[in-house]
Amino acid sequence: TAPSSSKTMSVSELYRHACELASIQPLDHFNDELIDTKRRILRARGKGSLQPSLNQIRLDDSHVQALAKALKDDATVSILDVRHNVITDEGVIAIAELLESN
Repeated sequence: TAPSSSKTMSVSELYRHACELASIQPLDHFNDELIDTKRRILRARGKGSLQPSLNQIRLDDSHVQALAKALKDDATVSILDVRHNVITDEGVIAIAELLESN
């Protein structure tokens, strides 16, 4: 469960909290700089990305599940870019459930 002040927490804070609840280590490069607030895009591209200006992270299923929990009640992100990560069906299901709930 997100803290009662979750409405004031940033996406990266919510992600870190969800990782803590899932007992997984949050990714160091996951921060609010990944979010384009004007266009409401979260760019969490993996290491295969051809845009070196972006911090390259490597999301796996457990991190995608934590991210989906973090974004569940968040209205600041309308596009989620998770290209070039190591996501299997399990991670895709977490994203699909996120889409269904929003």
